Amino acid sequence: STARNLGLEKVSGKYICFIDDDDYILNHHLSSFKNAIINKKYKQEILRIGYKYNSGTKIGPIYSKAQHRNPIQFALKNMCGLWTLCIPTQYCADIRFPEEFPHWQDTYYILRLLANHSIKQLREVSYVYRIHDHMGSLLVQNEEQLKTRAYINVAAILGFRKQYFEEISDRVNTEIFDFLAAEKFAMYAVMAKQYGFKNLSKTLMRESRRNYYSIKLWKYYVRWVFG
Repeated sequence: STARNLGLEKVSGKYICFIDDDDYILNHHLSSFKNAIINKKYKQEILRIGYKYNSGTKIGPIYSKAQHRNPIQFALKNMCGLWTLCIPTQYCADIRFPEEFPHWQDTYYILRLLANHSIKQLREVSYVYRIHDHMGSLLVQNEEQLKTRAYINVAAILGFRKQYFEEISDRVNTEIFDFLAAEKFAMYAVMAKQYGFKNLSKTLMRESRRNYYSIKLWKYYVRWVFG
């Protein structure tokens, strides 16, 4: 967040695109955005391009007005990816990444943007999201690190609800944040069990069920019981 905020202070162009240091973009990435911008149908929306996982053919979630209630719902329920966006610089003037939250900060920032601006999904797929053993979200060094990461993730989710929910209250309800908190705890409970941190795994699953118990999380429950 600190590095990104510094970049936002230094930027001089009309549009901003992000890329993570372990991912890469295809040759037509920027030209796809440019072609959409000079198209007469462009109305200063935040542009979003498609992405795929590693060098395979699996495509990440695509936003569709026909399938998704609104962009806010889409960003909360799917990995929208800050790096899929081309954002008019003026939209970023008063929004900064939350430096107190080293996790979930992408979604945090995207929600702030979408609270006031519309999104246009492009058909092209030009960003490659790499999943590997050394990526930050998967690299676990010890039990305390995993525990800290779980609680910081949830703190970011609930922190957004507390501070900025009013900006998006016309499009979602507060219940979705309880669900997301429960989902994060359940995800980390499964991960903790996989690493042999049994007591931590039980604690995190209790936290998950305390925040929100839902059949929609059944995959995590099954993996936790039988994994």
